[in-house]
Amino acid sequence: MRRLLQTHQEQTVFTRMAVVKALEKIADVKFLKHYASPPEQLTSSCSLQDIQCGHASVFVAGRYNKFCRSLPQTPWVIDGERRMESSGLISPLLAGRTWTSGLLETTINKSSDKIRVRDLQIVSREAMSRMKEGEEEKTKTYTALVWTQKPIQSEDIAFIDDIKDLTLDQKTPLRVLHRRPLAVRQRVVHTMNTRFLDSHHFYLGLKTQAGTNPEESRENSRADEVGGILQNREI
Repeated sequence: MRRLLQTHQEQTVFTRMAVVKALEKIADVKFLKHYASPPEQLTSSCSLQDIQCGHASVFVAGRYNKFCRSLPQTPWVIDGERRMESSGLISPLLAGRTWTSGLLETTINKSSDKIRVRDLQIVSREAMSRMKEGEEEKTKTYTALVWTQKPIQSEDIAFIDDIKDLTLDQKTPLRVLHRRPLAVRQRVVHTMNTRFLDSHHFYLGLKTQAGTNPEESRENSRADEVGGILQNREI
């Protein structure tokens, strides 16, 4: 036991924190007896004694647009094999490259027409933690082009603008099923607004709770909520 304790002390005595604490306890007079302050000018160059390699995480934040419904954010690996051609599209671009945020942005945007990124910047670990903490409070906005089988007038869709806090029962999207359990989660569409185009088309704007996937509504148990609302109005 004594030997193990001695070995542990030998391994930790020269950590940075241990040295700082030791220096704080040494009186200035005692320190100056052994080391000059300021130190004497060196007459020879330093010689390399040892090399230790380490790594540190780099956190990159930014904004992106995704133009492909089937594009997962992370690689989809099943039985050791990557499935879906576009899964984990961004991850390989980071491996083995020396880059700045501007170079990374250009590289990603040139690599595929399925995504576009902008405003990439290196951020601290604390900034990433704050982003995670606010995930449940965040909202997202979507715009959809809607086609109706029956002819419509602008007043036929005006009622949609008054719908607030519509609750959806959303199944786990297929594209993230490899890393999340299959479940039904409630998500909220806070507001909706419409812009009439012609007798068969209008734009639908949505402001939703983070994690809502209106573009994948066909996979959900309450499929196509807007379609159901329009059918109830015989539109």
